Amino acid sequence: MSITLIYVVGDINYDGYITMEDVELLMQYLATGNYIDKRIADVNNDELIDVADAIQISRFINCNDTNYNIGKEITLDSLLGDINSDGKISVNDVTELQMYISQSKDFSDEQKILADYNQDGIIDVLDVTDIQQLIANS
Repeated sequence: MSITLIYVVGDINYDGYITMEDVELLMQYLATGNYIDKRIADVNNDELIDVADAIQISRFINCNDTNYNIGKEITLDSLLGDINSDGKISVNDVTELQMYISQSKDFSDEQKILADYNQDGIIDVLDVTDIQQLIANS
């Protein structure tokens, strides 16, 4: 099943609103390096995720600056679970996902989105199980 995922630049927590909570999450990312979707976090399009992006979100919230792409939708047409992008969901995708979870393989931002099969914001064994069940029922 092919789906369209829509992301709003600046909505770091995917709640549909751009608020100070998004700024706080971005600052947490800068402090800890936890996963963040770089396509929605690079507000000023300079290919860096930094304090400048957090400042831009703050300015947008306070209506001081609307010149950046905050609120712009990014659409990704892909097969959720097709981590290796071969057009099908198979045991190869499960293997790649297990390698990522065991930290023996890195994923691109797009692969991270596709790997979160249950869309709970966490890439973990629950995604592996869901994909395995999908394959078994096919």
